Amino acid sequence: MRGLSTPSAMMIAPGIIGYNTSFQRRAYDPQRARELLAAAGYPNGFEVTMDCPNNRYVNDEAICQAVVGMLAKVGVKVNLLAQPKSIYFGKILAPKLDTSFY
Repeated sequence: MRGLSTPSAMMIAPGIIGYNTSFQRRAYDPQRARELLAAAGYPNGFEVTMDCPNNRYVNDEAICQAVVGMLAKVGVKVNLLAQPKSIYFGKILAPKLDTSFY
C-alpha cells in the first residue's frame, strides 16, 4: 500500500465511524493457524473456492491472489475465481458461493 494504509484488527479502518480501538490485531502465526485447523477437524487443511472481483478496486485481483498465497501457507487450498464485478455481485446477492473477497 506504499505507506498509505494503516493495519487494522477489523474490517473498518481507523478514523471511520464504528472503528473500535479495543480490538487487537493477532500476531502472524501460521503454525497456530494449522493447529486450530487440526483442532477443528481439518488436520490436512481443506479446499474452497473464493470469488473475487477483478475490476472494482485498484489491484483487487492481485490482493485476492495474495490472500490465496497466505491461506496456502496454513493448508487451505483456495481456487480463486476472479471475475467482473457485474458477475461477482450477482453471486453475492444470490448467494451462491463458498466464500468471497469483499
